[in-house]
Amino acid sequence: MEYFKFDVIQNHNEEIIQGCDDYTFIMNVHNPYKRIVSIFNMIKKEKIYSSLKFESWIRKIVDDSEESNTNPNQLWLSKIYLNFNKKPDYLVKVENLYDDLMDIKIIENNFNDNLQIIFFENIIKNNYRETDCDYWKREYNEDLSKFIFEKFKTDFEIFGYDKNSWN
Repeated sequence: MEYFKFDVIQNHNEEIIQGCDDYTFIMNVHNPYKRIVSIFNMIKKEKIYSSLKFESWIRKIVDDSEESNTNPNQLWLSKIYLNFNKKPDYLVKVENLYDDLMDIKIIENNFNDNLQIIFFENIIKNNYRETDCDYWKREYNEDLSKFIFEKFKTDFEIFGYDKNSWN
């Protein structure tokens, strides 16, 4: 983003800033199973719900969220996505980070040695490949994966993730 000197760089924002409707909108997504484990790990670091195990936490937070109609820690990306006044021009899946970024026209049309170094240092060297980052899969079993799939079904559908991608 710095390389291309983007005018607006937003993180975890849930709306398009007024006056930026004509900007290129790029949205990053994760496999819902992995994203939920990442949120749990982030929360554990902050000492929130630190005594709960993953399965207990997610069942509690989902039940509480459904009762109060909230979206804590942006668990449901589909709820955010469906409320955007503009749909993303590009969806970049973390699992396909390199390929999805290379499909973005500004990157594809301006790929040079400097950008290749940035990609190497930040993507290839850091190894954002799903097969290398499957620590989150050990949190799931058949029952919990069914629960997550049912509760986050719209996320799986909108972003094209397989319901069996947990194993």
